[in-house]
Amino acid sequence: MRPDTSSDARTSNPRPGGSACRIEGIALGPFETNCYIVYDGAAAAKPARCWIIDASFEPAPLIARVKQLGLSPAALILTHAHVDHIAGVDEVRRAFPGLPVVGHAAER
Repeated sequence: MRPDTSSDARTSNPRPGGSACRIEGIALGPFETNCYIVYDGAAAAKPARCWIIDASFEPAPLIARVKQLGLSPAALILTHAHVDHIAGVDEVRRAFPGLPVVGHAAER
């Protein structure tokens, strides 16, 4: 699947100072699992930090979009441990060495 670069990408209300949180959704894998990239769309510092939410099967489009935007992932956040939300964790961590993975303790 291709990353959602259309107007469907969500932007929150700008914070004072003009920056805005961007949330881009990408449906990945055979279950078309919703995965997300969250970042400050107006960050002056490059590379800007981002957070990846879930990593499903076949995460190459997600990885490519993060790199295309010139973002630096701060963490991979897992909403829960179902296989369609964690299948791509290893591939994402290979693309971004040292990337911490965060999830709820009850999901271990």
